[in-house]
Amino acid sequence: MTGPAWLADVLAGLMIAMAVYCVSRIVTARRWRRPTGYDVDGVHVLMGVAMAGMLVPRLGLAGGSSWAVVFGGAAAWFGWRTVCGSRRGQRPAHHVPHLLASAAMLYMVLELPAATSAAAGPGMPMSAAPGFPALALALALALIGYAIRTTDRLTSLAPVAASGTQVRTVTGPPMSPRLAACCDIVMGLTMGYMLIVML
Repeated sequence: MTGPAWLADVLAGLMIAMAVYCVSRIVTARRWRRPTGYDVDGVHVLMGVAMAGMLVPRLGLAGGSSWAVVFGGAAAWFGWRTVCGSRRGQRPAHHVPHLLASAAMLYMVLELPAATSAAAGPGMPMSAAPGFPALALALALALIGYAIRTTDRLTSLAPVAASGTQVRTVTGPPMSPRLAACCDIVMGLTMGYMLIVML
C-alpha cells in the first residue's frame, strides 16, 4: 500500500520547509553567537531533505547508500551522546528521540531500495513489505508518541531563555524553542506515517 500522492507532496513540502528552518537556526546561532544544538539542527536538515526525496522520488533527493552512512553515523553519534550523558548523571532523554529518529531514517533508507523496485506508481514508493515489520511498527509508535508528548509540552516552552537572575529574550524567530519543537512534532509524525505506510 502506498500513501496518496497529494499527501506525499504536502509532507515533502513540510520537510523541505523544516530543513530550511533548521539551516536558518544554524546560521542565526553562529551569527548571533547563540547556543543551539548544531548536531541536532544539522541532522534535521539532512533528514528533511532525505524524507522529501523518499516521499516524492521525482525530486531526485534520494541519495541511495550515502544516506545509510549519514544516518548510521547520526545514530551512532546520538547513541554515544546518550550513553555519555547517562554516565555523567545527566538526563539522557534529550538525545534519545534523536537516536530513535536517526535509527528510523537508517531503517527507511535501507528498506527503500527493495520498496522502490517493487513500486511503480507516484508518491512514496514504499509498497514492499519491510524486512522487520515489528521494528518498523515500534519505531513508528515511538516517534508518534514523542510527537504527542512534545505537542503536550508545547505551551510550556517559553520564548525567553533564563540565565541566572537575568532573563534575556531569544533574539529572532529562528531560535524560538516553540518553532524547534514544532519541527520535532512534524518530523516525528511524518516519520511515523512513512514507517506505517511501509508495513
